[in-house]
Amino acid sequence: MARLDNSILKGLRGKVGEIIIYEAYGQTLVRARPGKYKKTKSIPLQIQRQRLTVVQKFLKCFRHLIKRFYQPETEGKTAYGDAVSWNMKNALIGQYPDLMVDPAKVRFVNGALPVPAFTHISLVNNMLNLTWVTTNDLHGDAHDVLQVVVLPVNGSVANDLDALARRADGQLCMNIPEYFNVPKHLWVFFYSVRTGKVSQPVYLGLF
Repeated sequence: MARLDNSILKGLRGKVGEIIIYEAYGQTLVRARPGKYKKTKSIPLQIQRQRLTVVQKFLKCFRHLIKRFYQPETEGKTAYGDAVSWNMKNALIGQYPDLMVDPAKVRFVNGALPVPAFTHISLVNNMLNLTWVTTNDLHGDAHDVLQVVVLPVNGSVANDLDALARRADGQLCMNIPEYFNVPKHLWVFFYSVRTGKVSQPVYLGLF
């Protein structure tokens, strides 16, 4: 910004070539025109932007779970920031511009509790039936509780349901509420009431 003392130009206002003349504080001032914004056409940058957008849109459905159950792996990062970074690296499938999050790879809870092998998974007439191995369980606590996560395909919020089953039970028979009578993704994870620790999520499938 500069003050204009040239009497020939003092009466001018507005754009003149590459400068803008205007009045403020009783003085005639001049400043350079701002440069034009150029939307980048760099393909790598567009790909990175889409990767971020796709992951953030999907994880938005799980923000309440991330805040409560996601234990960051990177020091200094928030749970949400760490979840975004991890899923951008590990959970995306497809090719630009058709990128999407793979539900079987997504991580919205994160912890070190062991995950048992599931030997049966079914959902019939809203009844979810699961069985899992309880032996040689990498020292998991028998009292770890199972949490069920439901996300309707076109839903905006994932719902976590207390399954009332413990790791030592080895099985679950649970009614999924009727208002979930739409195509939906299901996951489970184990949670320790005693320590607050969690396992990784296990994707059960699209039902």
